[in-house]
Order: sequence, then structure tokens, then C-alpha cells
Amino acid sequence: MEEKIPPQDIDAEQSVLGSLMISQDATALVIPKIKAEYFYKYAHRSIYKAIVNLFQKNEPIDLVTLSNELKKLNELEDVGGRSYLAEILNTVPTAANVEHYMNIVIEKAILRQLIDAGTEIVNHSFDDSETAEGVLELSQQLILDLSKERTKDNFVHLKDVLMSVVDDIHNVYDKDNKVLGASSGFKDLDNLISGFQPANLIILAARPAMGKTALALNFALNTATLDNGAVAIFSLEMPKEQIALRMLSSESKIDSARIKTANMLEHEYKNLTQALGRLSEAPIYIEDTPELTPLDLKAKTRRLLTQADIKLLIIDYLQLMKSGKRKVENRFQEVSEIVREIKAFSREF
Repeated sequence: MEEKIPPQDIDAEQSVLGSLMISQDATALVIPKIKAEYFYKYAHRSIYKAIVNLFQKNEPIDLVTLSNELKKLNELEDVGGRSYLAEILNTVPTAANVEHYMNIVIEKAILRQLIDAGTEIVNHSFDDSETAEGVLELSQQLILDLSKERTKDNFVHLKDVLMSVVDDIHNVYDKDNKVLGASSGFKDLDNLISGFQPANLIILAARPAMGKTALALNFALNTATLDNGAVAIFSLEMPKEQIALRMLSSESKIDSARIKTANMLEHEYKNLTQALGRLSEAPIYIEDTPELTPLDLKAKTRRLLTQADIKLLIIDYLQLMKSGKRKVENRFQEVSEIVREIKAFSREF
């Protein structure tokens, strides 16, 4: 069987290193985006590490300084000596195309990492001690980690940010409720927080049996029916049928116990039918899987976002979530990690 060579492009690697020896601007562009292990050739990894060392010391990067730095690290001969550095330098006449070369190196590195991840997934799949759910979670995490490899520059000029803010303000003027985000349906609360806004993580906290779920479901109903915003509800405590019953009870103003026993007057039955019609049209989506991790939350929400423009996502409730990690020191740290991941997820989307 012919041995397959992992994805790599030695010419692109040389061109990146050569560009770094020519231009300080190229160095500032490349270093935040490329790690040493992205280079397939080990000599190139050593050369790149030496370049990073010089950059961190704010020293010039050229054939002489790079040779000296590698000599200090006792790696000059291992990488092919000064003659190989000169060969690399001669591969590119200018650093103008460094971003193109860099993207090639990154792409080949990610393909190699995908191969490694696939191999790891296969090995875990053959391990009798592993569960299918555990391997699936590991697979999702490996792929998710790889998707974050491409670091993007997120600097934005203040002018552009201000224009976005002004656009939001103009949009508020066009709305009847004068609320920037999705309306909670409670006027005083909306005046305080200007509705539920994108990237916000809001924790509704109170003692047990104080009505947190009831209030959250009211938020969901109001956002979906009054503000016409799609809502996703992750219910870890109640089955979806119970959530639907509570919403139907709230919308029809009929006690849920009476609905379940069909103990209603004629006009109440009419109210129930009308409430059922309104709720059936409301863009509310319920997921009642009891065991939920932040990774599950992200995956399920991503799929739902292909169907609906979600304005509000409700988790009921936070402390029933699991981090998904095999080793957790204590529950406090686990919940803190869950909150951190959910906050990052809310900002991402």
C-alpha cells in the first residue's frame, strides 16, 4: 500500500519565512496568525521560533540576526546552516504576497490536524471502554477547536462602530415600543435594559419556587408574540409538553390543572382555542434534552439558526447543565466554566 504524504507546501513555507526576513510589517501580520507547528518541515519550525524570539525582543530580522539567534539556540546547523537561510531569503523578491503564502501554510496545517483528529476519533471508536456519546462529544470538541484555529483581526475603527450604534438608534425610533433589543413585554423592565439585546447573557436568579420559569416563559411568549422574534427554549427540568401546557395556561388565562381535566366553562374553552391558535403561530422552539453541555447547546443552536432568526435563547436552568469535561475539580468551577462558555457563545452569535 502506497504511503500517503500529509498535506504540505514547502515552497509556501519558505516564502513565508523569506518574507519575514524582508519586511517587519509582514512579521506583524503573520505572527498573530501562525504557530510554529503549522510548518510541516521541522527546520522551518525552528527558524520561525527564532524569528518570533527576535520579534519579541524588538530586534531586526534579517540573515545576520537570524543566523546569530539560531546559533545561540544551537540550531543553526540543524536547520541547514546559513546557506539554507540565504536560500530561503532568495525564494521571494518581495513580501507583498506574504498573506497568500501564509493562508496556504495555515490551510495545509489545518488539513493535517483534521487527519490527526480523525485518527484520534477512530482510535477512541475502537476502544471498548468508550461510549458512543463520549466519542461523539470528543469528536465535536476536536472539530470545534480546529474551527477556531484561524485567528481573525477584529480591530474596527471607532467611526464604523459609531455608525452601527446610530443605525440601532434609528431603528428604535421606527419601533412602537422604543426598545433597542427584543421586548420582554414588561414596560418597566424594557425601560431599564432596553429589551434583550444581542450578545447579552442575563441570569434570572431567585430562590426555589419563586416563579423564575414562569417569568422566563412570559419573556418567551412576549418576545415571540409581541415582538415577532424567534425564541429557543432549552428545558432541562421540564418536558416540552409541560412547557407548552404552562404557556397555553398563561396565554388563555386558565389554570393549567383545569385545562388538564377539561374542567372549563364554554367561554373559557373559546379562550383556550384562541390562545392555541396564537401560540401555534408563535416562533417558539423547545428542546427538552435533560443532559445538556455547552457543546450541545452550540451545536443545536447552530442547526436551529439555519431555520429561524433567534432573538432570545432561554436555558432552564443553568445549574442542571454539565460542562462535558471528564475531570472537574468542583461544581463551582464547573458552573463558572459553563457560564463562561455560554457568554462567549452569545457574543459569537
